[in-house]
Amino acid sequence: MNNKFPNYNINPQALYDVILKDIEIKSMNNEENKTKEDLIHTKCINKQQLDKQLTEFNQNTILHNKWTEVDNKFSSFFPINKRKYINKAFNKFIVDSLNPDIIVLEQIINTVRDLIVKKCNNSDIDDKQLKTLFCEICNETIAINQIDTNLYDENYILAIILREYCYE
Repeated sequence: MNNKFPNYNINPQALYDVILKDIEIKSMNNEENKTKEDLIHTKCINKQQLDKQLTEFNQNTILHNKWTEVDNKFSSFFPINKRKYINKAFNKFIVDSLNPDIIVLEQIINTVRDLIVKKCNNSDIDDKQLKTLFCEICNETIAINQIDTNLYDENYILAIILREYCYE
């Protein structure tokens, strides 16, 4: 972990727990495999999946470790109680984003990334415009993906937006 991410303090136990959980889930798959390749695909985690998990874990760790900085940066956007809910949602997102079986979350992240590129490409955006854009991205993401807001509420989507905006 130190070789892959030398500048960050990553909790290897947390990553180990996530990978172990993924392995447990894959091992419970009872599909009948006809070839060795099918078995490997069904039961194993490949290098690309592991690298993707490491990248997600690293992004989340960076933002988690710098949450105070992010919170201060966007303090003019949201009142303190709203920021507390976003932080709580972000902590849930950290765990959820490492689970490769949550396909809808991957779709949400991709939608957020696309909308950020589309809407936030102007470097002369002031805070008021950026807040408006974040709210638009949140609403459009919910609409495009037909998100059940009981599962992924506005704070959760805003946490994803902040991560993608700050660390892409």
